[in-house]
Amino acid sequence: MDEDHTPTPPSVLAVIPARGNSKGIPRKNLRSLAGRPLISYAIQTVLASRFKPYLLVSTDDEEIALIAQRYGANVHLRPPELARDETTLDPVVNDALIATESRLGATFDLVATVQPTSPLLRTASLDAALARFADDDDLDTIISATDDTHLTWRREGG
Repeated sequence: MDEDHTPTPPSVLAVIPARGNSKGIPRKNLRSLAGRPLISYAIQTVLASRFKPYLLVSTDDEEIALIAQRYGANVHLRPPELARDETTLDPVVNDALIATESRLGATFDLVATVQPTSPLLRTASLDAALARFADDDDLDTIISATDDTHLTWRREGG
């Protein structure tokens, strides 16, 4: 009998960082969009991934935690010092990774950050990025962006 040489898919941790105290739009992660909390769209996108990521919402907010769990996410309550206005994304994701690996006794091959404020992210786009990352050992980071100049200023005719 031939051995199965099908590669095992990478283990993926998907982190949705969702702070409770947004300054620009208060409670934005829970704001209703088409009858659902904004964060639910990111959760749904990750849960539909063919990579079957371990989904973790990192938050400082009990209500966000409850809503995230209701939609199928695991929750990590981050420490207050990682929920300040000036806190960058890297320590938030690193804290979530370390806490989750410690709690599960497992390690992850890939870590994806999915913003809760991106309700139009398609699962196909997430999967394409994860597949590209998994297939190319030379990559250590992939970031999504768009080249959209419709709102930029430019000088024309002097």
